[in-house]
Amino acid sequence: MLDDVLSSVQERFPSLPLVYVKSDIEGFEPRMFRGAWRTLAHYQPPEIAFEILGKAFNLTLCSAEAMLRGLFDLGYGVTVKGISEPVLNRSRIAHEARLIVDKKLHFDVFACSKPPCSYN
Repeated sequence: MLDDVLSSVQERFPSLPLVYVKSDIEGFEPRMFRGAWRTLAHYQPPEIAFEILGKAFNLTLCSAEAMLRGLFDLGYGVTVKGISEPVLNRSRIAHEARLIVDKKLHFDVFACSKPPCSYN
């Protein structure tokens, strides 16, 4: 799990900051986030980028919404490239998650600690 890996890295290199998280794990992002919330809350990396594969066998509305809501709850602005402006309030999270799952497409997601986010 990401929490365990980063804990061991921080033990060896305590002054090394966590400044960027990039995930490209072909549909297993929900699992990665389940094992990463403690790390993200503790280190608050300024930027997080990952993919959501709407057609992935393990992506459900609950897991898509949980990923977006979890980032929002940690104070991140979230942009789903191609379908949204930055998600700045809780009411839009369910809408964004529904679009991702319904469209069954591939989306890049960018989260930043100082919203609004721009995804280049």
